[in-house]
Amino acid sequence: LFLGLIIFNFFSYGTIRGAESLWSLAGVINRVRLPVYAPVLGSLIAIGLQSLVEIALFLIVLAVLANISWTWLLLPIWMLLFFLFTAGLALTSAVAAVYFRDVLHLLSVIMQFLLFATPVMYPLSMVPGDVGGVAVRSVLAHAPLAEFVGLARNLLYDLQPGTPQLWLT
Repeated sequence: LFLGLIIFNFFSYGTIRGAESLWSLAGVINRVRLPVYAPVLGSLIAIGLQSLVEIALFLIVLAVLANISWTWLLLPIWMLLFFLFTAGLALTSAVAAVYFRDVLHLLSVIMQFLLFATPVMYPLSMVPGDVGGVAVRSVLAHAPLAEFVGLARNLLYDLQPGTPQLWLT
């Protein structure tokens, strides 16, 4: 649960704060020669530092419990991929928020939905396979955020490197 919440919080706060940062600093960007993406990446880096502290504490707990493996060495690669994924969505939502102010409100609603649609607080095995002819478990399992959570759990809990297909996804 803790690892899933760290991942989801970084994604959620990064996307929302990234979208807000471009809008809130519009006056500064017009007066100072500053790349347009700088405020968005700056807010992502600030939230990323907080997430790094949380992950470090989480890794200390795992080390105390003797749950250590070479798969931990793949964590920085996973972190870079996840940062780039979140940065792409944050930049996209920031541009959309400049043109459509309601995007910021819509993002908070979408994040609430994603919290419960991503297997963070429950195992995917609890989700029924088919509901009314729709393969719900398959849809939730292949959501991008669920893939990142699953890969992180593979690396840190299960001590498995994950399949090449999971890394490519």
